[in-house]
Amino acid sequence: MKNDTGADTLKNVLADTDFPGSGTLDDTWVYGALKFAFAPSCDRYSLNFWTLERQDGKWTLVGNPVKSDIHINSQYKLRAMVTTMVGFYGKDGAIKKDTTRRYESQLLQSQVDGKDPVYTYKYPFFHTDKVVDSKPEGGKTGDVNPYLTLESSPTDAEMAVPGYKFLGWISTAEVQKDSAVWNYIYDVNGDSFTTSDPSKAAPYLATDASTVTQWQDAYPVYAKYDVKYTTNLHRAGFEGTDKVNVPRYDIAPVINADTDPAKATVTPDVTTPVYKAGGELYKLQKVEIELPNGEVKVLDSAGNNSYSYPVEPNGAYTFVAHYTPLAVVYHLNASEVDGKVAQQGDMLGNLNGGIPKPTYDVSTIDEHTGAFNVFVGWTEAQPAPGKGYVAWSEGIHIVSASTVVKAPMELYPVYRPSLVAVQSNIDSNLANPDSVRGLGRTDSGDQISLEVKAAEEVVGIDGTKYDFVGWSRDYVDNNSYTLMTGDKTYFLDGNEPFREVTYTAIYKPTPLKVRYHDTEGKVIYTATVDPNDTGDLRGQDGNSGFVQTVEVPKMDESGNPVYDDKGEPVMESKEVAYDPEAYSAIVAFLGERTDSSLKELFLEWQWVNGDAAVAWSDFKGNPVKTNMDLYPVTYQVVANDTSDTANPKNVTGQLKWLLDPNAANTVDDKGDKAPFKACFAKPFMGTQLTVHVDRVGYGLSGQTPAPVNGKYVSLYSSGSGDGSFELTNRLDFKLTGADAQGAGNAVFDFAATHTLKIVKQTQDSWAKGKTFRFKVSRADMDGKPLEERTVEVAVSPDAQHKDGGTWYTGAIELAVPAGIYTVEEDAAWAWRYSSQIGVPGKQPGDKAQATISAASSANDATFTCTNTRVKDKWIDGGDRAHNVWSNGNVAKKED
Repeated sequence: MKNDTGADTLKNVLADTDFPGSGTLDDTWVYGALKFAFAPSCDRYSLNFWTLERQDGKWTLVGNPVKSDIHINSQYKLRAMVTTMVGFYGKDGAIKKDTTRRYESQLLQSQVDGKDPVYTYKYPFFHTDKVVDSKPEGGKTGDVNPYLTLESSPTDAEMAVPGYKFLGWISTAEVQKDSAVWNYIYDVNGDSFTTSDPSKAAPYLATDASTVTQWQDAYPVYAKYDVKYTTNLHRAGFEGTDKVNVPRYDIAPVINADTDPAKATVTPDVTTPVYKAGGELYKLQKVEIELPNGEVKVLDSAGNNSYSYPVEPNGAYTFVAHYTPLAVVYHLNASEVDGKVAQQGDMLGNLNGGIPKPTYDVSTIDEHTGAFNVFVGWTEAQPAPGKGYVAWSEGIHIVSASTVVKAPMELYPVYRPSLVAVQSNIDSNLANPDSVRGLGRTDSGDQISLEVKAAEEVVGIDGTKYDFVGWSRDYVDNNSYTLMTGDKTYFLDGNEPFREVTYTAIYKPTPLKVRYHDTEGKVIYTATVDPNDTGDLRGQDGNSGFVQTVEVPKMDESGNPVYDDKGEPVMESKEVAYDPEAYSAIVAFLGERTDSSLKELFLEWQWVNGDAAVAWSDFKGNPVKTNMDLYPVTYQVVANDTSDTANPKNVTGQLKWLLDPNAANTVDDKGDKAPFKACFAKPFMGTQLTVHVDRVGYGLSGQTPAPVNGKYVSLYSSGSGDGSFELTNRLDFKLTGADAQGAGNAVFDFAATHTLKIVKQTQDSWAKGKTFRFKVSRADMDGKPLEERTVEVAVSPDAQHKDGGTWYTGAIELAVPAGIYTVEEDAAWAWRYSSQIGVPGKQPGDKAQATISAASSANDATFTCTNTRVKDKWIDGGDRAHNVWSNGNVAKKED
C-alpha cells in the first residue's frame, strides 16, 4: 500500500465486506496502524464486526471506523461482516416479522426442532477453520457474537387468513413495489395483497432456492376463495313475512385451508319452523353445489347435517340448500315483496292471504307507456332490464288462483295500457278540455279500476256556462246520442278499459242557480231555475222566485185545527218559501253545532249580491234572474252570569232553550209566547243573569251583529229536576232593551237569599194549636255539610176543608243562602205521628232534600210534611209500677 506521495508505506492490507454491494470501505493513513471505515449504501445494511488476519495471527475488531496497529512487513486481510434486515409483511400491511439475513443466505428460513437456524462466523482468509473471537481487540469477551441467528420466515399457518389461500411470498428484489408487474399480480382492488388468479403470481413466488443478494422485503400473496351459500327460497326472493319464517340463507361456508385442495363445509339450517307461531319445521330436501365450470352436483351428507366439497381459489362455488315448503314470492314493487309458503301441489288461490295486489306507483308506469295502465295479473316472466314489472303482450302467461305450485315461484305484476278515449260535446269551446273530462283512476287505489270523470260545472271560452248531463259512448252530435248514466263518474268494468271506445261527456247550458250557504259559507243546498223554461214560474216575470201562497188548515192558539159548522177544516192562505230543503239543512246545521257558549236561531235568508246584502223582504217576491248566493240571518243568544259585572261568566250551556222566531212575542199570567225561553238545567249561584240577543247576518264581510230589542225572554226554574218549561215554574220575563237593561239585554236579578218553606199538615184535630220541631241541614253544592239548625212550626187552630176532608196546617218560611237542604221532623217531639215529607216532583219519605238557588222557584223549595197519628196513648199502657232506689239508682219493679 502506498501513501499519497507515491512511496510504499510497506502496509500490505486487503480490505473487503462479506456482503457485496452493501457499502464502501475508506482507509486513512496512520503511522504504524491501519484505520478503515464502512459506509453502508442504505440504512437497510448493518455492520456487525470486523475480522483481521495475517499468516500468524487473527483478531476481531468492533467499531466504525476501526483502527489497529500492524507490522509493516506483514500481509493483512480485513473483512467487514455485514447483514441486512428482511421484513416479512402480513395481509394488513404491517410487518409480521423482521428477519436477519447474510449475503446469499436463503430468503425463506425454517426452524429445525423448534429453533431458528444459526450461522457460525469463522475467519474468512487464513484461519478458516477457526471460529471468530468473541473478545475483540481492545474489548472484552462477548463484544462479538460469533453466532448469527437467521430468524425463520413466517409459516403458512401464521399467514393463514380465513377465506383466503396463502400462495407464498413476493420479494421486492424480484418485483419492485408498485411496478407494472406488482400491479399485475395484485389486481384485486380494495383487497390488499390479493390476486384474482394464482397463475399470475406463480412465476414470481419465492422458493427454497431464493437467496438474499441485496436488501429487500417479502410480501404475501393471497387468493380469495369464492364460496357462497344460499337456499332455493332465498333465490326466489323470499325473505319471510310477519307471520312466516325463512330458513337461514346467510350461513358462511367454513373453509379448511390446511388440506390441499382446501375443503369447504356448510351446515344447513334444519331448526327453523315454517310459521313464527311455531309448529312444523322446514324440511331440507337436498344440498347441491354449483361448480365454476357450471356443473351442478348433489352432495351427500358427511354426517351431522354437514356437506363438504374441495375448493380452489380460482373459481366461484355455491352451495344451494333446497327446502320445502316452497316459496311463492310476489314482487309488490321495486323493493318490497309478499312471500308465501306452499307445498307441492297447492294452488295459488288457496295460499294464506290469497293473491295480493301490487303497490307500484302506477303513475310512473303511465309515464313510461304514455297511457293509463291497469294491473291485470301476475306472471313468472322476467321483466325487462331495469323494470320491476312486466308490460302486457299477446301470449303472456298469467297465473291464476288455480295455478298449481310445483317449484319456488317468483311472480311479477303485469300492467296493460287502456285503449279508451274521452271527449266532450263542448271541447271546441274549452280552453283546456283535459282539465274538464278525462280518464282516470278510482279513489280505491287498487291499480285495477279506471273511470271516466267530468266536471259538473264548466265555463266555455265564450263565457257560456254549462252543466254536466251525463256520459254517452255512441255520441254523433247533440241530437244523436244515448245517455249511459247521469253520474259525473262512470266506472269501467271488466274488459271495458281495453276496448277502443270513445266516451263523450254531455254538457248543456247551465240554468240559474240559487245556492244556500251555512254560517261557515259552505253550500248546503242548490236550487236550479231555468228562465228559458216557461213552465218554471220562479224565473218568469210577475212571479215570486222564493215564496208561494198555498192553502193550509187553520190552527187555533193551541195548535189544533179549526173546523166550520159542517165539520170541515177551515182553510187559510199562507205564504211559504220555496226550497224547504234549505230551511231543514240550516236548522239541522245550527242544531248540530257543539259550541255551548251561544245559541243560534235561524231567522231568514239574505241575498249577498256583490258587496251588498239584500234583505229577504226586498227580494223574496221577485223572480230569479241571476245566479244567487243566499246566506242565513240568525238570532244569536248568549247568557252570562253578571253577578260580578267586571267579570261576566258564560253560562249559556247551563240552561235549556226554547227558541221560536215566529212566536207572537206576548207574555201574561195565562200564557207564554216569548220567542226566547230559557230554564235552569243546573243550580245558579249568582245574583244576576243577563241574556243578550243579537241579529247576525252572514256572507258579507263587515256585517256587525245588531242588538235585538223589544223581544220577550222568559226564564224558568229548574223545577223538580234538570229544567222545566211549565208555567208554574216561570221565574220572570223581561223585554230586551227595555228600561236600563242595555241594548239587546234581558237582565234578571236575584236576591242573595232564597225562601225555604216548611208546611205541616195533618187531619188529627189534637195537633191544632200545637208546635212541632224540624231539623234543617245545609250542604254545599258538592254535598259537604255546612250547618244544621232546628225550627218550630205551629199548627193553626183553624181547620181547612180540602179534598173532601178537614185539615189542620201550619207553615214557616226561612230566608236561606243557596245550598242543598235536607228537612226531617223531630220524631221524638212528634212521637205520636208518622211523618212523610216531600218536595215537588219527588217521592215523600221520612226526610226530603232539595237544591235551592236562584234557579229555584218558591214551589221548588217547599217541603210538605204530612202527619198521621199512630199512637192514641200518652204513655206505654202500664198501670202499676214501683220505683225502687238501689245504690243511688232508680229501678222498676214489677208486681
